[in-house]
Amino acid sequence: MISNKISEWFYLYNKDIYHFLVYYIGSSDVEDLVQEVFIRAIKGYDTFQQKSSPKTWLFSIARHVGMDEMRKRKRVRMIQNFGSGKSKPKRKHRSSFSKKMKITGYCTRRSNH
Repeated sequence: MISNKISEWFYLYNKDIYHFLVYYIGSSDVEDLVQEVFIRAIKGYDTFQQKSSPKTWLFSIARHVGMDEMRKRKRVRMIQNFGSGKSKPKRKHRSSFSKKMKITGYCTRRSNH
């Protein structure tokens, strides 16, 4: 029964979810993510309370799948940048706090002389 319902929803909404994920991720390579949405729907069908439409529920799942994918891509980029020797640019200027401390220390030393 559950798989029949999800199959029905897949045929009704897969293109909408595909287009949503393309927009959300910014890439047209989202077929696996569309499948992930429906896999999560099968696994979480018991939590679907039918207070909203199935399409709304599936789009909520798609949004979470999209966020997970964005986090994953960000981690991969960070790892690739770290592994390639790219590092955070060095700061050329001291923070305003350290500048104030230097000025304050200088003024204090001058007044003690």
